[in-house]
Amino acid sequence: PMLSALLRRMPGLEACEIQQLVNCPESFTPDMRCLMGETPGIYGYFVLAGMNSSGLSFAGGAGKYLAEWITYGYPSANVWPLDIKRFGNLQSSRTFLRHR
Repeated sequence: PMLSALLRRMPGLEACEIQQLVNCPESFTPDMRCLMGETPGIYGYFVLAGMNSSGLSFAGGAGKYLAEWITYGYPSANVWPLDIKRFGNLQSSRTFLRHR
């Protein structure tokens, strides 16, 4: 179904040969938004993860803002809703994860 939908949107791909099909685990955050920014526990360690199946569509903008954050110390747009620091110890506890 996904390939059929893709070919309807981009019919030129029908002539392409599939070289490799990759199937991997998805990454979902508790609030369904990606994680972006410097980790609270490790200075200089930046994360951009948990794209919830939207990595390709978010990649350009998210990469730009993370690169600005790394280079200048802050991004040029308000990305607070995606900041990795929005989660605390609750979301990483075994009890929370088991119930989730």
